[in-house]
Amino acid sequence: MILLRTDGSRESINLRVLDADEAPSGAAWEAVGLDHPALAEAESPTGLTLANDVNVETLDCDPQRFAFILLDFPAFTDGRAYSQARVLSEQLGYQGTLVAGGELLQDQAHYLKRCGFNAFALADAEAADRLAQGFNDFTAAYQATSRHELPVYRRRRA
Repeated sequence: MILLRTDGSRESINLRVLDADEAPSGAAWEAVGLDHPALAEAESPTGLTLANDVNVETLDCDPQRFAFILLDFPAFTDGRAYSQARVLSEQLGYQGTLVAGGELLQDQAHYLKRCGFNAFALADAEAADRLAQGFNDFTAAYQATSRHELPVYRRRRA
C-alpha cells in the first residue's frame, strides 16, 4: 500500500486494521476499531480506524492518543468522512495524521485536503499519481477552514 501525503511525498506501508483477536504489536501503521478489546490501552504508534457512520463528537476515547486516524470512503458517493475529518481537526483539535482510505478519486483530492486529511492510503503508485494530480486543481477557495489561508472574499477586502 502507498501512503501519499499532501506535500506529494510517498512511502510504502503495511497498513493493518487489527481484528479483535490481534493485539497491537507496537509496529507502525496498525489500527484498532472502536470495538477492539485493546482500545482503552492503545496509544501511539497505534492508530484508530473509524467507520463513516461514527459520530466523532461523541467518541468514548481521546483521539489525541492515536498516531493516526483512518477514515473510510466506502464509495465515491458517500462523503460522511469529510465531516468526520473537519470535526476531528477543527472542533476536537486533532493534530495527528488523518488518513483517508477507500474509494478516492482525483476529483476529491483538493476537498479532502481542505477538510483536514493529510495522508491517503492507496492501493498502488498509479492510484497515488492520479490522486496527487488533484491537489492543486484550484488556487482559491470561497470557504474558510482552520488549516488554510483566508477565503477569497476576505482576501479581496484586504
